Amino acid sequence: SSSSSSSSLKPSKKKLKLTREEKEELKEIEMEYNTLDDNFSGSLIVNRDLLMQKEESLWDPTKYKFVKLLADRPHSKKNDIFISRSCSFTAQYRRAIELLEEESFIEIHGLGASMERTIRLAKLIQKNKKIKIGNSIGDLLLSPTTSTVILVDEYHPLSDNLLPTAKERSNSAIHIKIMKPKS
Repeated sequence: SSSSSSSSLKPSKKKLKLTREEKEELKEIEMEYNTLDDNFSGSLIVNRDLLMQKEESLWDPTKYKFVKLLADRPHSKKNDIFISRSCSFTAQYRRAIELLEEESFIEIHGLGASMERTIRLAKLIQKNKKIKIGNSIGDLLLSPTTSTVILVDEYHPLSDNLLPTAKERSNSAIHIKIMKPKS
């Protein structure tokens, strides 16, 4: 009994087959996100330069090392998917579809710049994945919620005469529950 429950937690080895339309749509989205990522990183440099003018000593790389801490992921479950800008959109899509084959619902989470990607992924899954209910076909149900997450940035001093510093900042997050409709 214990061996069967542990084997059910392992992801399936067979690769999910995508239709030609899904492959083309995912390829277009990947190309679009690669362009967005290039533009986004440029705006980060501009924003960093503005902050450097305001808080000269904290941003001085000769005095402090800047460290962004990861956001907390409280009680994540097997059917939780955390969306990031660095992971392949196609891989996130496949993982979500595979989990929906096994689970009655999944929940995808996006933080900050990943929110738009999370919404787009949920809508694409809903558009392409149809669920058989009795003798008819139904759509997946989406239930979005938003939240604010507190993130911590640390400044590690590079010399003994400076104190370590931390700053809190808020960031928006979205959580989309994707459910199979009840029959």
